[in-house]
Amino acid sequence: LADRPLPAEGRPGNFSNAVGEFDFKVNVSPLEVNAGDPLTVKVRLSGEGNLKAVDMPRYSESNEFRTYEPVVKEENGVKILEQVLIPKTHRVKKVPELVFSYFDPLSRTYKSKQDGPFPITVRKAPGSSGISIAGLNQAEEDFDQTEEQFGEDIVYIKEDIGVVSDKGAFLHTQPLFYGIVLVLLVGYGMLWQKMSMQQRLKTDKNYARRHKAKRYIKGELSKLSQLAGKGESASFYNQLGQITQKYLSDIVGVAPGVVSGDALESRSEFQRLPQDMRKTIRAILEECDQVRFASASIDRSNLDQSLDRFKTVVQQLENYDN
Repeated sequence: LADRPLPAEGRPGNFSNAVGEFDFKVNVSPLEVNAGDPLTVKVRLSGEGNLKAVDMPRYSESNEFRTYEPVVKEENGVKILEQVLIPKTHRVKKVPELVFSYFDPLSRTYKSKQDGPFPITVRKAPGSSGISIAGLNQAEEDFDQTEEQFGEDIVYIKEDIGVVSDKGAFLHTQPLFYGIVLVLLVGYGMLWQKMSMQQRLKTDKNYARRHKAKRYIKGELSKLSQLAGKGESASFYNQLGQITQKYLSDIVGVAPGVVSGDALESRSEFQRLPQDMRKTIRAILEECDQVRFASASIDRSNLDQSLDRFKTVVQQLENYDN
């Protein structure tokens, strides 16, 4: 058989030089996810043939799924491929079927085995039905404006001025007067600034969302610094990915589930960010995905570099206004 070429007639387009008799099985889990969350496809191939020479079928990038480079290994005569897929939208209803084609040397014919499609349930990412910031409604309730009571500040003219005494020294000539005036002016300025911020928080939802995000990120940066100091790379990059998605969604105004490297170049909300900033954010997200889904090995110095890059992005977005 080794000296005889494989026939061209009837050769499938996806044939990858597999010769023998094989069992082919595909498993997808979990079957219920949020849009933007990962699911894992596990392909098992066994049988009679040279498994090392077989190119396992896999999924490619599509409008429905974001894909990652698979991991392939052999265990006890079984070739296993694991690949991470991420649904891009809640409208995805299934993972398409996979087809494996091989040449059967006994019948000298090409054969194909198929597994799937696999029905899945993809829920909308939290907040995807509109811009909804957790806690914002409560904050708005805290800033309800008190109804003004008219007439309570009217001072009526006295008809009787009472006892008249010497006026003494003019108050405005005393140093204490200027100290009191300065304190009152500073207090009035601080009160006016606070009232203006409260009014804007109540009327400008974009500003309220960004204001909340800037307060949130301070605590999260402290947590990331602690994880980096302990060298806990898995926990660090898992937290960094989630924090980056939430912080960007609050600052730019999109649902956390759509914050991805691909979205930075395809969605109009991100196009207003400078190109070099989008490039840095994309690198952070891809590095987090590699560590979380591909178990990449990261040393302590890389944790510090990733944290510094994220701090730079936070500083650049400090004055962002959309």
